[in-house]
Amino acid sequence: MNPSLNSTESRKQYGFSMLEVLITVLILSFGLLGMASMVTTGMKSNTTSHYRSVATQQTQDIADRMRANLAGVRSGSYDALETNIPASNDCVAAG
Repeated sequence: MNPSLNSTESRKQYGFSMLEVLITVLILSFGLLGMASMVTTGMKSNTTSHYRSVATQQTQDIADRMRANLAGVRSGSYDALETNIPASNDCVAAG
């Protein structure tokens, strides 16, 4: 028998091959991209919910003001919006 042939047959493989490492990196990168997408979606939803809660608070505020000023409601003071809406730190102008 050839001694060099026996020595290669008796070797055991230790560690990982390059292909296995590349496939693992590919799978992990898809997982991280999915997690980043979920974080971005969560941030957008958080912003939307903030705007909705501000709108709800403002609606409750105007409803309370209307309840407190029934004479103004009867005279039509709340029928139209004014063009001179005061600026606020929380509001952003559209456009």
